[in-house]
Parts: sequence; C-alpha cells; structure tokens
Amino acid sequence: MDNIPVKYGLPLIAVGGVVLIVCLLFCCYLWKLRRDAVREFGYKMVVFKEKKKRSFPNDVCPVCLDEFKLKEKIALCLCRHAFHLKCLLQWLEQRNSCPMCNTQVRRNPNERSGLVANADSYA
Repeated sequence: MDNIPVKYGLPLIAVGGVVLIVCLLFCCYLWKLRRDAVREFGYKMVVFKEKKKRSFPNDVCPVCLDEFKLKEKIALCLCRHAFHLKCLLQWLEQRNSCPMCNTQVRRNPNERSGLVANADSYA
C-alpha cells in the first residue's frame, strides 16, 4: 500500500467497501426470499444427502412408498415430515394437509401469489 498514491488507494478502498455492502445486502435479500417462500408454500425443498438421512423422521416417501435416493429433491413440511417434492406437489393439488399428520401445509390455500394475481389483471 506504500507504493500506491493516496489519490488512487482511497477510491479503491471505497469501491471495495461499496461492493462488499452490495454483496451483503444481496445475500440478505436472498435469505428473505427463501424464508418467505417457506412461509407461503408451507414446505422447504432440500436435497437428500446420506449425512442428513437421520434428520428425516422417515426414510421412505409416505405418498409413493419409494425410498429417498441421493441427490433427490425432498420437500420437508413445517411439521418435519419428508416427501419427494413431486409427490408432495401432487398431494397438495388435492388437499392442503400433510399426508402423514393432516397438519395444514399452506396458511391460506386459496390465496394466490402476487405474481399470479397480477398476471390475471393483465389478461
């Protein structure tokens, strides 16, 4: 830093600080989007890994009765029951409850997301 004049070094530090702040704000925004998606949809999507196998209460999807495979997309309901993502989505088309314990999955099942509601107004 001794070789760089102050008139060049100070702006470089300022630009680096701004970039760092923008990156932190973007990460916080992505975290908020994920949190809001879990609240809206009522489940969290995870990828099945052997290490996390113990955190699921069941090793088999209760809807299709197939075992979970590595790197498979798993939907984890708020009640902590795990299902294949495609199985849970098919189930939620018919009912708004967990297939295992009948706990309500979506808080407002008839409420549509903002994007879909806005799309209807343009049609």
